[in-house]
Amino acid sequence: MEHLLRRSAYHDLSVHLSFDPEYVTAQPGSWHPSLLRLFMACDRWKSLYLDISVHSYSSIEWSMLEGNLPKLRTLTLFLHPSGGFHPLDFIEPETSVYLAAPQLAAAKVIGWDSDLLPWRQLKKFSWSRYTLDGTELWHSALPEHLRLAVNLDECEFDCVFASSNPPASEEELVSLPKLHTLTLHSIVYPTDVGQSADQVSEPERLLEMFVMPVLTSLTLTGPIYQETALISCLEKSGCTLASLSIPYAGRPETRTIRILQHLPSLKCLTLTDADTMTSDFLDHLTYKEEGSTRAVACPALEEFGLCTSSTRRTSRPSLPTSKILDMITSRRPAQSEGSDIAQLQRLSISSAELAMSLRQDGTLAGLEKDGLIVQFIRPPRSTCSWKNSYELEQGLY
Repeated sequence: MEHLLRRSAYHDLSVHLSFDPEYVTAQPGSWHPSLLRLFMACDRWKSLYLDISVHSYSSIEWSMLEGNLPKLRTLTLFLHPSGGFHPLDFIEPETSVYLAAPQLAAAKVIGWDSDLLPWRQLKKFSWSRYTLDGTELWHSALPEHLRLAVNLDECEFDCVFASSNPPASEEELVSLPKLHTLTLHSIVYPTDVGQSADQVSEPERLLEMFVMPVLTSLTLTGPIYQETALISCLEKSGCTLASLSIPYAGRPETRTIRILQHLPSLKCLTLTDADTMTSDFLDHLTYKEEGSTRAVACPALEEFGLCTSSTRRTSRPSLPTSKILDMITSRRPAQSEGSDIAQLQRLSISSAELAMSLRQDGTLAGLEKDGLIVQFIRPPRSTCSWKNSYELEQGLY
């Protein structure tokens, strides 16, 4: 370790630490010399990833870090049960280690939302309420802490879809005045059951709770949301949504259409689990000549993305490809020029099979020659990414 630290000179360090509870004791003097030397270089830490059991976290003497984290920008804290301890049962150390990190701007935590985080200076925050084995975690203080996070511009949450909650009241509203990007992952476990008529799922409750006046990008993954919760959230916030990624499968298409009809300024639309997309749905996105009785949804649309289910990648999706091409063509310059419809600039697709289906009659090739950009994309991930600290650092420098 000493050799590695010397070779890195005085460069900033990205540190990933994973602790075995059997070998971590309370006194730093009994630590392995390499671990102790790394902690002594904490003033060079730029990012810190802690994969640690509750027992280990509560046994470590953290005071040696207090006031010595001048460069720390990102923190990922992955607490998990061990030895009969539960992540919400442990007693936090008295030292405000992370409060003494003046540059800490991004944090990812699982099962824990500590008072010791410098909420007012955070710009990015990711949080999960579940462990890898499906154990549900919840901390009632999370909304209270988020009220302090007035400078957040990006948030990502893992939610338990079937968790039943009463609708949010006005007293529970959380104002996030600078938040422009929100991602809600809705997780389903085999034991999940649906909520009663007077209850709402956790992601719907968060949508009801948040007031986001400058929100421009929203990504929803997992089970289908009631369109009323999403529409109410957007109307209450008064924001102008420019980008939306939302599941299509399983939702009555009239509900999806109703959402899109409330988004006249939407520029980028990505539909996931789109294997069952119908021709009638695409008709609502297709520009018709003047005199048509049906108003086109999303008139400002410039980018359109289609992601098919991963379980169907071995077979060609049975999508109405001719209708997809008709929709794209109707929004290109030759058809929409002189109208209030924006020109579709980009088509994003998730699989080679879908691309082959769209290219069969040569229409897509002609659109590409005319300037349409066609690209492959990965479907949005279904949970927060806990292993990628680089992603957390994006946009902070």
